[in-house]
Amino acid sequence: MQPARINTGPTLVEQVRSRVDADERLPVEAGLLVMAALEGDTALAEALDAGGSHPTHTEPAGGSPTPSASNAATGVFVNRIAVQGFRGIGPCCRLELTPGPGLTLVVGRNGSGKSSFAEALELLLTGENRRWADRSAVWKQGWRNLHSTESAEIETTFTIEGERQPLVIGCTWPAGETDLEATTPIVRGPRHGDGRSALGWDGALSTYRPLLPYNELGSIADRKPSDLFDMMSAALGIESLVDARKRLRDQRLPRERQCKDIEADCKDHRDALDGLDDDRARECGRAIARPKANAWDLETLELVLQGAIDPGGDGEIPLLRRLASLPIPSAEAVEAAAAQLEAAVESARALAATDAGRASQLADILQQSLNLHAAHGDQPCPVCRDGALDGAWRARTEAEVERLRQEADAALKAHRALQEARRRAHALFDPLPPDLQHADEVGVDAAGLTAAWTRWNGLPADATDQALIEHFKQSYAGLADAAATLRGQAEAEIEQREDVWRPVATALREWLPDAKEAALARETVPNLKKAEKWLDTETGRVRTERFQPIAAHARKIWELLRQNSAVALDDLELAGGATQRRLDLGVSVDGVSGQALGVMSQGEIHALALSLFLPRVLLPQSPFGFVVIDDPVQAMDPGKVDGLARVLQMAARTRQVIVFTHDERLPESIRRLQIPARVVEVTRHAQSVVDCRETRDPATQYLHDARSLTRTDDLPPAAAARAVPLYCRLALEAACTEVVRRRRIGRGEAHAAVEETLTDARKLLQKLALALFDDAERAGDVLPSINAKWGRSAGDAVTWSNRGSHDPIPAAQLEPLVDDTSRTVRSLLSPARPR
Repeated sequence: MQPARINTGPTLVEQVRSRVDADERLPVEAGLLVMAALEGDTALAEALDAGGSHPTHTEPAGGSPTPSASNAATGVFVNRIAVQGFRGIGPCCRLELTPGPGLTLVVGRNGSGKSSFAEALELLLTGENRRWADRSAVWKQGWRNLHSTESAEIETTFTIEGERQPLVIGCTWPAGETDLEATTPIVRGPRHGDGRSALGWDGALSTYRPLLPYNELGSIADRKPSDLFDMMSAALGIESLVDARKRLRDQRLPRERQCKDIEADCKDHRDALDGLDDDRARECGRAIARPKANAWDLETLELVLQGAIDPGGDGEIPLLRRLASLPIPSAEAVEAAAAQLEAAVESARALAATDAGRASQLADILQQSLNLHAAHGDQPCPVCRDGALDGAWRARTEAEVERLRQEADAALKAHRALQEARRRAHALFDPLPPDLQHADEVGVDAAGLTAAWTRWNGLPADATDQALIEHFKQSYAGLADAAATLRGQAEAEIEQREDVWRPVATALREWLPDAKEAALARETVPNLKKAEKWLDTETGRVRTERFQPIAAHARKIWELLRQNSAVALDDLELAGGATQRRLDLGVSVDGVSGQALGVMSQGEIHALALSLFLPRVLLPQSPFGFVVIDDPVQAMDPGKVDGLARVLQMAARTRQVIVFTHDERLPESIRRLQIPARVVEVTRHAQSVVDCRETRDPATQYLHDARSLTRTDDLPPAAAARAVPLYCRLALEAACTEVVRRRRIGRGEAHAAVEETLTDARKLLQKLALALFDDAERAGDVLPSINAKWGRSAGDAVTWSNRGSHDPIPAAQLEPLVDDTSRTVRSLLSPARPR
């Protein structure tokens, strides 16, 4: 089975843009917002400021690359993990690994210190340890080894494809330091820098985290659905779409909140306006009557608040203002008119005895005579014939004409002045203002002024000039007092209404800028919603398309791990979005659908965790060539352990797979299934002294130990005579166990049944009978068969191994016994073994 491959090419954003252009159902404005969101925060902000038009500024989708992006990991493998003074390891211990694809098992009993290597690597790469996450301070402070008084150190050596020099990453803590953060980073090699972050691996570690701590295997049942969703979708290469959708959402939500808050405030303002008996309030109320901000007439509202428009000239406030400034003749005008009339009357009376018309006519006649004399000279008077028109006459006549002219002009002027004075006086009698008829409608009592005005205008039309003068002097004071009283009432009413209107208007003025922003936001929100919905649908389509091969890979892994399980993993789906996002696990038990985690055993939950973990870390675009799994066996039954071995074999084709385990069933399964693997045993001694050594299969290891005993000079001969045969017997039993398991489990027998059969075969010959004949009852046929097939030395090896632990064997026979037992073990494990 090959790792899942998905298309995560760099053209995703361009593909989405093409789909935007091709989608006729998507409004142009919303489509422009989608494209701007794909370009980045600045582009989206510019598009929104421009009302949805295409931005002038562009930036790479997802933002500018970080400074360390060029250092991204490529083909990283682990050479060595060295630990000192950390967790279960005291003095420095080095776990040597083989860089490159392949399977390595790091085995050791609980408490041996093996998991300390995995935890150290996790802490070194990620800066955290999930074993301690959400634990008390006691857990977090107890990371130092109790037996180490020196500095604590973690150092890992990596091989990076394309680099000749290995990369060394480490951190140290001074002696006695318990604060994990108080560390000194170490980075040596081609990726030098001030610390882990300088390597540029943080993003890849988050997306393709190649570390699976043992506590995460069982904690999948406790993970939130959104966490599982994020874990599986992180490796799909759709971050640019997810980020773009988030940008749209981040722009939409505050606008919606702003609109909601401002529209809620608007309701309060409407309620306040409804309670006012004021035309301005009514006009403002009409301007913001609708519930949505984009339907408000904020221009009218602003003009009313500024006083730039009069909301209805016949309204109450305009009426009050007219009443407050109601014009009447001024005292100066009345006094001047009376004085002018009085003077004109006196002047006219003084000239009343003269005849201005006769004087004018006589002056005209005399002027004609003067004209005649001027034209014809001296002559007798043409009228009386007695006098003469001569020079003396002319002088007298010219003087008389002048006198007559002056007399006529004075009389005429006096008459005109009297007429003008009368006109001006009567001009002060204006009709009763119509506004007085409506004064009571606005709370103003106009009765006094109406009466005074009526009296003022009540002079008879034929009244004499003197009566008019006396009327002015006697009636004006009453008119002026009544007008002042009415104006005061109107002003008081205006002030009272202003006292009510002013705080409402002030609140509206303060609210208006926010209202304008909300109105713009309300216009923008629909397009943001459409853009977000479209991009959400598109992201879901791409996510589903890219997740399908990962889901298929997970199902295949589950099929390998689920051996002897009735639970089938039918489907995996990344469903929902935003706060409702989740990973749906479709499972069935014997064909009946059920809730995944509710129907699974603990071992099945661990298997499910592996099924979800491995497809992600095995993606070809992951830069990490290694995978570290800590204690994956846990509650798995034997069938699932075999499945796990096959899954690890599959993963090891393309990855350096490092598995830490205390369970002997996994290495046994690896050997039985003949899966290539390197096995390193971790052993802990007193004072937290830990050592690592590469081990063989049990039979080979027992033989190695037996040979070592034969070459140990300080071992007493009696002890060697009993110990060496015992190790040879253990080697034979281990070989028999491997043969029986391989055969019987290979043909489909249950693991439990096979183990029971092996347990029942307590004696060596019974185990050999199972290995040779698949029948423990044929123990009596074992030695003859071995002697016949593999020679007498093989039979002797079985005999001495079987009884040597009870009957001492001569020292000279010990090394030949080991040699003969080795050949017998090889024969047992050979496919050509006897039946």
